[in-house]
Amino acid sequence: MRASYSLMRTFLSFLLCSCVIGASTRYLDVLPSFRPAKSLRECHVHKCERRPSDETFTARKCHRRKGHLEPMGSQQKSMPNVPRVTMSDPRAFYEKYVAAAEPVVLAGAAAAATSGVEWTNEFLSRWCHLDNGRPWHAIVEMNKVIVSNTRHPLLQEIAGEPVNFCTFLRDYLKPEYKDNMYLISPLTDPGVQLGKHVEMPSVLQCPEIHESVHETRLWMSSGNSSSSLHSDTHENLMLQVFGTKSVYMFPPSQSHKTYMDYHDRYGLSPVHPERVDLDKWPMFAQLEGGMVAHLHGGDALMIPEGWWHQVRTRPGRNAAVTWEFEPYEELLNNFWPADNFGRLWSSQVRRKYAMKTNLTTRGGPIACNETLPARTTADTYRCNERQNTGEACTFRCIPQSCVTQQLQAKLAGGVNDRGKYGYGNELHELLSTFR
Repeated sequence: MRASYSLMRTFLSFLLCSCVIGASTRYLDVLPSFRPAKSLRECHVHKCERRPSDETFTARKCHRRKGHLEPMGSQQKSMPNVPRVTMSDPRAFYEKYVAAAEPVVLAGAAAAATSGVEWTNEFLSRWCHLDNGRPWHAIVEMNKVIVSNTRHPLLQEIAGEPVNFCTFLRDYLKPEYKDNMYLISPLTDPGVQLGKHVEMPSVLQCPEIHESVHETRLWMSSGNSSSSLHSDTHENLMLQVFGTKSVYMFPPSQSHKTYMDYHDRYGLSPVHPERVDLDKWPMFAQLEGGMVAHLHGGDALMIPEGWWHQVRTRPGRNAAVTWEFEPYEELLNNFWPADNFGRLWSSQVRRKYAMKTNLTTRGGPIACNETLPARTTADTYRCNERQNTGEACTFRCIPQSCVTQQLQAKLAGGVNDRGKYGYGNELHELLSTFR
């Protein structure tokens, strides 16, 4: 027993002090043998506590490793800027960024979507009620730095009044509230007037894309906020309406190095974003392909599905509107039985990323052969709970989205499951790569 324990400690020490994991190493090969290592600190998400010293283990660890106990992004050799372009053509946007699963900053896209109107508190206060005159219920978190796995605690009332968008605007900059009030509310709820002032960005206007939009949300605070490191299960075009934001990003292919398999919720990393403990999470230093986007008011950022991102804002009024769309919804389930994915979350993320790239490369361009009515705005996208009945719903392809349907039709062929979409054994080999 002691020999086995000693061997394990030696193995962990070797991984820590070499600080290198070979490029060909499969995560399944080191899991569960490789687990979060022992550390002098207990750091999870935004909680970090120092443990009693362990001199024996401390003597074995590496010293002065780049980025140890520093914010995310400090551990990598370089974090180049996300490419910045000016673009309005929706077909080109799909081919270069959506289909390729590549982040991009669209200069001026947010300003165009809001018609260049400045969203002052006075302007927002004019639209803080629903169109029937009732208060617009707002979802307000009582923290701007993620401290738990869920959107809690939520603010229920302010000074005895039920919380709504009007009361939020009145109080979020006050000294007693500015350090913890964070609003995250959908613009698609029936009657929300502010949604009429956010036009659909031109780059989303191919029907294969805009018909898969399922939500548009407003994110607003007094700034100085910090998110966990997480990935989304949908594409996200984030419009920075005012204020500044920095988004640190890593590709889906690196999912295993975020330790998402050791979190208790899918799509989240347990690594503390402001104090990365490389004693506990040594693989984090091996993340590759990272980029950073620095956004200013009027910019937009495309965050592809599966891309890991950690968001930081500077002090000062800050607001963004996200357009969330799912052109590849249920892609994995349509191509491969779910019970063959294995139990590792990181494996599933990497497979879908590879599958999407393979599918879009073979499927070629989308049709993009319809135009939207002038000034199509966020308030018209309100399927949500009614999408099963189609009531008051503008979508035609949810929950099996347009891009997936069209590309599957192009690739149809063969009689067995592996050849059904024209991939043959190559698909089987592709999926096996991530077991």
